[in-house]
Amino acid sequence: MLIFMAAALQVSVFGITDDTEGCTDKEGTIALSSCYSERAEIYDKRMRAAYPVALHFAHGDQRKALVRSQQAWLKYRDAECEFYNLEQGTIHFIQSAYCMLDLTRRRALELEQYPLP
Repeated sequence: MLIFMAAALQVSVFGITDDTEGCTDKEGTIALSSCYSERAEIYDKRMRAAYPVALHFAHGDQRKALVRSQQAWLKYRDAECEFYNLEQGTIHFIQSAYCMLDLTRRRALELEQYPLP
């Protein structure tokens, strides 16, 4: 419950109702990818806050699995989003930044739901 209240507060403080709100009207590669990166940082903070809460509610083998899962997920996210940076062309910077936003948002929301009955 505390996580959801914090998430709601964050949404109201940052005025974000959509992950890409305010980003899609940005012009230029740097402005758009920076906007996506800023949004990814918000979800990264939520993910990092939700992880210890989820660990607290996990027990025994479930806790061990969550630790392994998070470690593997971080490696997956970084490799998946790096894929776009390895191509030439400015569109790939935008794709990489959006990849970080999208995957981190999904993981944050997932971890926030773990403690639910």
